Amino acid sequence: MSNNGLPVTDVVGVSVTLGQRRTAGASSGDAYAEAAQGSAISAAGSASAAKQAELGAVEAAQGINEKAEQVSIDADRAETAAENAQNIADANTYYVTSEDPDGTIAGLAGTPDGKSFRVAIQDATLSVVAFNYYLNKGGVAEFITSYPNKRYLDMVSALATSTDTRTQGLRMESESVYPGEWLTEDGDGLLFFGFDGTTNVPGGVVTKSVETKKITAVSEPDDLYPLAELTLDDDVLFATDPTTGRKIYMGEPLHNHRGPLAGDCFVIGDSLAAYGVAWSEDNNTGENRAPCLNDKGFYTWAMMQSLGRIRVTGISATGGYTVSEVWASHLFNAIAAKPTFCPVMCGRNDILQGIDLDEVTIPAFEMIFLQLRWAGIIPVVCTMAAQANGSDDGRRTNEHKLNNWLRAYARRYRLPLVDFHRYTVDPTTGSWLPGYNRDASHPTGEGAKAMGKAMVDGLLQWTATTFPPRADEQIAAGLTANLLANPLFLNNDGTNPTDWTITTVGTASISQDPAVKGNVWNLSNHAASLVVTAVPGKRYQFGVLMKTAGSNLFECYALSGGGSSTTHLAGVRKWGTPTDGWVYFCYEFVVPESVPTITLKVNAAASQCSIAEINLIEITEIE
Repeated sequence: MSNNGLPVTDVVGVSVTLGQRRTAGASSGDAYAEAAQGSAISAAGSASAAKQAELGAVEAAQGINEKAEQVSIDADRAETAAENAQNIADANTYYVTSEDPDGTIAGLAGTPDGKSFRVAIQDATLSVVAFNYYLNKGGVAEFITSYPNKRYLDMVSALATSTDTRTQGLRMESESVYPGEWLTEDGDGLLFFGFDGTTNVPGGVVTKSVETKKITAVSEPDDLYPLAELTLDDDVLFATDPTTGRKIYMGEPLHNHRGPLAGDCFVIGDSLAAYGVAWSEDNNTGENRAPCLNDKGFYTWAMMQSLGRIRVTGISATGGYTVSEVWASHLFNAIAAKPTFCPVMCGRNDILQGIDLDEVTIPAFEMIFLQLRWAGIIPVVCTMAAQANGSDDGRRTNEHKLNNWLRAYARRYRLPLVDFHRYTVDPTTGSWLPGYNRDASHPTGEGAKAMGKAMVDGLLQWTATTFPPRADEQIAAGLTANLLANPLFLNNDGTNPTDWTITTVGTASISQDPAVKGNVWNLSNHAASLVVTAVPGKRYQFGVLMKTAGSNLFECYALSGGGSSTTHLAGVRKWGTPTDGWVYFCYEFVVPESVPTITLKVNAAASQCSIAEINLIEITEIE
């Protein structure tokens, strides 16, 4: 049967029947037979007895066929009792008096030996309620039996019938699935009781326990969310995550909706995301210097242009990967990192390889976005940047088809959209803007800078005005969370900060700028290092205000251990693009166990580079 919860107006009574109880009329013949051995009752009494026997026989015959023979015997006994009762009908009836408390004195006096008489029993109103029958046996009144008056029999019968009606209960048809059920005329279940005592009501609600003034709801053991509100299709409308306590709305955590939220981002994707990680050579070749970043990463530009309000916490990407491969290889790294946002940058390789967008690419995107939302991470939907498709109209058509789908998905699910295509496309050619690409698919530093601006514009309004810490003052060492004793370069010799070791002598100077606190250190063809001691296992932020003027090399980074270490903790390396003013780089890391030493390095080529407000701040964490 169905439990679809149909309207009450559709209900008809097709399955419920009312049972009846049977009286003991047929078996009362035995009592009549005993009375008939000694005397007779009045003709009216005999007629009443016969009527009761007849009704009992008829009712028994209607009820159970197997009792037919017993009913016949009872009827014979009743008939015999009626005949014998005629002898009693002529007998005298005596009454109780004060001189004759049980009426037998008068009865014996007026009744021959061996004959019967009766004594009327009256109530307070002097109404006869019963008759006691006696046999005169040698002058002694021998009690035979007692019979109630018909009026009292009728009263008792009415009371019994009323009790039967109220307590009989319901019987189900033999075809019923449950011990008690109400169905619609189409056989759909509206209300039914299970064998375990549960009540199933319209809408699929099953009661486990109901108490006075209190309802105790019990969730099923396999429920993902206890006591969730579900749609008719079993989709989650509203629930509570039993592990985190987060509220789930429309299948995803409630805090997934527009902020202000923390601006931390974990980026996944193909080469446009991967090539922003610093290596010694281009395109992720040579020595891996992760987690240091370079000027080809759009997310690094977004972090610096927003002064750290948008903050990168990690990147998981591989050059040449399709959307399906990003889903299979990198999505779960993002979920494990638990960021607030996850920019997803891929799709170009699907266009190049001619992969079916409708059957493969778009479903893979949907799964990435859906699983991020389920995990409480807000997907940042990114269109593909401009592409040099030449005269290949098929690729051009698919490029626009996929970008339009990405925009539509962001609009449909109210997600942040970073429209890289709009910020990088030449309106007259449909390809990259001049100077923005170094090949058909990848941006230059200038192209990545424009993409960073697109990320800031698309994401900044989603984030809270919570900026990362900076070196705001220079006081005695140990009084602040900054491990650096000379972060504002107030201690200097006019050319260099006095606590730094100069490793390559070039051009350097100390100057002031109203845009920064303290002093500015300017470098060209110059390199230096600084060694500090940190606490292993603690989380720190490496931050620096930086400004680069040309396209020559600039680096500022932190190493675990001494100056010859190859274990990078944070910073920028192989940077070669002007920043167009001051920007703020920051990145958090945990000091490796048993290696308390951190070495800071700065290195500038021919073009002048400037740094200020440098810091190595221990992060205060609240559980």
